[in-house]
Amino acid sequence: MSVAIDMRIKGAIRSFEAALGDAILGISTLGSRRGDYPENAAAHGDSFWYESKSYYLNWLYLRPARLRKADVVYDIGCGAGRLLFVAAMSGVKRCVGLELSEKLSDLARHNASKLRLPHSPIEIRQADASKEDYSEGTVFLMCNPFGAATLATVIDQIRRSLVSNPREIRFVYIHPHEEHRELFAQCDWLESMGERTFPGARGVPALYLRATGNGGEAIHQIFPD
Repeated sequence: MSVAIDMRIKGAIRSFEAALGDAILGISTLGSRRGDYPENAAAHGDSFWYESKSYYLNWLYLRPARLRKADVVYDIGCGAGRLLFVAAMSGVKRCVGLELSEKLSDLARHNASKLRLPHSPIEIRQADASKEDYSEGTVFLMCNPFGAATLATVIDQIRRSLVSNPREIRFVYIHPHEEHRELFAQCDWLESMGERTFPGARGVPALYLRATGNGGEAIHQIFPD
C-alpha cells in the first residue's frame, strides 16, 4: 500500500470517528480538518489555526493529568470545544473554554448547550488568553494555540495567580514546538511529569507539568516585575 493511500485511509478513519463522536453528543466540532486563524488579532499576533484531535486521542491525552472532582479545567484556545467537552465528561467541578475567535467561541457555546451526555458545568469565553484571570484554574489544557510570545505571557499569568491563590495545578500541552518546551523548561517553579506520545497520534506528543504552592515568589519569572 502506498504512503498516499495509507494517509487517505487514516484520514477517512479520523473523519469518521470525529463525525460519530459529534453525532453521539449532538454537536458539531468541525471534524478533523484544519480551521481558520482567529479573525481577531491577539495581543502578540501569534495565534495558530484550530485543529482538534480525535475524541479518543483527546481522552488519551487527558488520562495522565488524572482529573479530579475538585478540578476547574481551563482549555486555552478551545476552538469548537472538543477537548473541553471530553474533560467536562470526566466528572470535574467546572470547565472554562477560552477562544479568541468569535466564530469558534459562538460555536463552542452552542455546542455546550446541546451536549447530550452528563457533564460538568461549561463556560465559554471569547477572550484573549494573555489577558485572562486564571486564579480559579487547577488544570490548564493547550493544544498548540499560539506562539512563544503569548505562551510566555499566559504561563506567567498562571504563575502570578499562584501567589494570590496557592494551590496545585497541572498543565497538559499537546503538540509542543521546541520553543514551547524551552519556555516551560525555564520555569523552575514547574515540575515536569514527562512527555507522552500515544498510538494514532502521528507522533504528536503532550507535555505534562505541575506546580504546588505559591509558584515561588522569589524565583525565576519570565516577565519579572
